[in-house]
Amino acid sequence: MTRLYKYILVAGAILALSLTGCVSEDSPCPPGESGDDGKAVTLRFTVVTRSADNVRSANAAPDGNGSTQSRADDCYDDQSGTPAENFINTADCQFLLFDADRKLLRPIFPEVTATENTEYTLYSVKATITDPYFENAVKEAGDDGNVKFYIMVIANTHSENFNGQYLSYSPGVTTISDLAAQGKTFDLPPRRDQWNNISIWQPSTNISDKKFIPMSGIQEFDVRASLLKTTSDDAPLDLSTTGTDKDIYMLRAMAKIEVVDKIDMPDVYDPDLQRTVVEKVELVGFYTKGNILPSVGQEGQWPNYVTKQVTGPTVPELGYYTNPVAYSQEYASNNDDNNILMFFEDKIASREHHNGYPVYSAYVTEYDRTSVGNLVKPYIVVTVVNSGDDVSYFKELKLDKYEDGAPVGTGIEALLRNHIYRYEITGVASDINMITVNYTVCDWDMHEVDIPTFE
Repeated sequence: MTRLYKYILVAGAILALSLTGCVSEDSPCPPGESGDDGKAVTLRFTVVTRSADNVRSANAAPDGNGSTQSRADDCYDDQSGTPAENFINTADCQFLLFDADRKLLRPIFPEVTATENTEYTLYSVKATITDPYFENAVKEAGDDGNVKFYIMVIANTHSENFNGQYLSYSPGVTTISDLAAQGKTFDLPPRRDQWNNISIWQPSTNISDKKFIPMSGIQEFDVRASLLKTTSDDAPLDLSTTGTDKDIYMLRAMAKIEVVDKIDMPDVYDPDLQRTVVEKVELVGFYTKGNILPSVGQEGQWPNYVTKQVTGPTVPELGYYTNPVAYSQEYASNNDDNNILMFFEDKIASREHHNGYPVYSAYVTEYDRTSVGNLVKPYIVVTVVNSGDDVSYFKELKLDKYEDGAPVGTGIEALLRNHIYRYEITGVASDINMITVNYTVCDWDMHEVDIPTFE
């Protein structure tokens, strides 16, 4: 059993789920019957919500608690998610089983039990798979051969305001590549509420709020046929420990942007220091929809049909880009525009990763500079207040790489899912275009969510 960490909260009460029914009233039902002929196979595996690469052991972790380090060389601390960023709503999950040719065998609708103690959270998923594929594959492989299959997990796509589209599939026909090629999307939550007031979205670990980040993951399993023959309800085949050593790694389908207020600050944060401070942060220019799955099978997009940190974005059609106007004082102060995305004051990131320095964060869908062509590229507007005169100033913060405090190009190439883009503002001049910034990009690692009993 994999140990979990205190940052991940419990999913809630026991969810009684039928093998042939829906996971919940909000979840998709199978499009048709696929038959239950064949020998029942009982499996067990682990779903891990963290980066799939360079995961360090508990003994190697700097604090000894098993937290994972980001792969990015320029990140200076562990980029573990907050409880809300890590949370998987087990009532909003899809489990899809594929054969060796990556064709869908069937969706799986298991029984889920969630428990918690002070050190870890345990998601126990139990289902018996009865499909002729396993019986036939075992016969063909013989006792010394192996049986290959894939399992995909999609989670949190129907959180509040996301309106995630359901994948269309037909057992025996639809492949993993087919699912990715459908380009199914979810909505970036609205920037205004029903009363036209500014709405700032952030995930929540309160189950009733249903505010969780969409995630997906996939893993290939190559299992000895003789082991599949002996499974039972009391003796499941543990795919994560029985010679396979494989988990299913989940990546968030959103990027996170952090703007850290270190203006004129010493190395040690001083909340009482009289200085110019960040009052608010806004993003201008973004995609209002994001793709649920990356372009699976493409270079940089899970080319081997196994979860891997992406190196290129998967964006919906251009019509979902807000196409902003160029930066100006007038536009920056126009808070009535629904195409401005407001950052929230991220007190958890401030405390956990930035030693108390104020942090403003926003969750956004992926972006591709090439896709938007000649349209105005995204930029950030930072409102600062001089403590001496209480006058607000708007500053343009280019969505770009920075060296020696200044932008070095014409904008970053992409915003990638499961990455954090961090801008540390260390100084502000009177000139509207002069902000001194440190810039880093980090893989967004997460701690473990264990689903150890897939039976």
